[in-house]
Amino acid sequence: MIIFLTRVICWSPFFAFICCSLSHVALAQLAGCTDPLASNFNVLAVVNDGSCAYPNTTIQPIKSWDLPQSLNETSGLIQWNDSFWSNNDNTDVTLHRIDTAAVILETIFPLQSVSNVDWEEIGQDEQYIYVADVGNNSNGNRTDLRIYRILKNSLQTGNQAVDTIYFNYEDQVDFTPSGANNTDFDCEAFIVSSDSIFLFTKQWVSSKTAIYAMPKFPGTYVAQKKGELNVNGLITGAVRLENQNLLLLCGYNSLLQPFMWLMYDFQSTNFFSGNKRKFNVNLPFHQVEAISTTDGKNVFCTNEQFQQSFVTVDQQLHQFDFSIYTQSFLEAGFSANDCDFAIEIFPNPSAERVIQMRAQKEHYPLEIQVMNEMGSITKRVKISHSDQKVSLSELASGVYYICVNSRFGSSKHVKWVLF
Repeated sequence: MIIFLTRVICWSPFFAFICCSLSHVALAQLAGCTDPLASNFNVLAVVNDGSCAYPNTTIQPIKSWDLPQSLNETSGLIQWNDSFWSNNDNTDVTLHRIDTAAVILETIFPLQSVSNVDWEEIGQDEQYIYVADVGNNSNGNRTDLRIYRILKNSLQTGNQAVDTIYFNYEDQVDFTPSGANNTDFDCEAFIVSSDSIFLFTKQWVSSKTAIYAMPKFPGTYVAQKKGELNVNGLITGAVRLENQNLLLLCGYNSLLQPFMWLMYDFQSTNFFSGNKRKFNVNLPFHQVEAISTTDGKNVFCTNEQFQQSFVTVDQQLHQFDFSIYTQSFLEAGFSANDCDFAIEIFPNPSAERVIQMRAQKEHYPLEIQVMNEMGSITKRVKISHSDQKVSLSELASGVYYICVNSRFGSSKHVKWVLF
């Protein structure tokens, strides 16, 4: 028997009702773990309910580089303009540009008209670099939390364009000094989206992280709490691939054991609604402070210098290979939010190893690519009309994805399972 589990994809809001009508209601409502890499993967699940569980996993860097002494308190990391960029969390008010190939300091860019109370992270979008003066661990009672926004094109000129975003947390009403490292309103991680900034708190008391959201434009805001996750540690860095629904967090626990959290296949900006996988990092006593990636496969982290009694760990940049954990998801492009193409794959179920597709007449011809769970293309077929049947007799049982290309140039994916 062949059972196809379709994630119905809508070309526009106009077709949303048509899509739902074409889908099989019983299958559309079947929720569970949809990730083949999870230990509780459910081949019949269509809707990812965020329940996936994963085996304990430890990763180690494939390469590490020493950072210059001028970055001994590195606390943020981005990749831009063929370089790494970082900052210190002390009184330093400069951005440090590091050569990507040789990993040596290239240039220091002093920022104008700014101060550094506790810079803990940097982020970016296409136009701006964002520097987060949000560290709040000394007493948990700062009332001057802010993020500086620097126009990239102005960074190397004598006339930098810098403005400021001010904020406070919506649920922080008590500003009584808490003492050092005794607050849940510290923060060292954030990401920038198309219209918002999302902060991930460093919660010393609960060992959780909370998401807060606010606009990314200059002004004064109340950051709204959007969710919370028990990460069993302290979150210190974040990076997101916005178009791929993938998020990475880094941090460490009370024993200075670093870790990373990989989030993917989540709903919109509800980052904790999808798959959540924790990785222990084989770098004991490394105070990992920042994380960056441009492709979700090559992941970079920095740690600041750590000295205590007989232990000394110098500041470094580390590279990790995440391709085994992310490649199939990224190459398949499968997302819980896909809504671009009204299509039905049928019969469902079927005792024959054939499928057909039904779409709006104007979308034909269609080209389909059948990919296995590792993202390799196993079959490629062109479909000119809805009566055309596609044979799958040569495929082994397993999980597959169908990439559908229309004449409009779109390419989206439908998940199905072959028994």
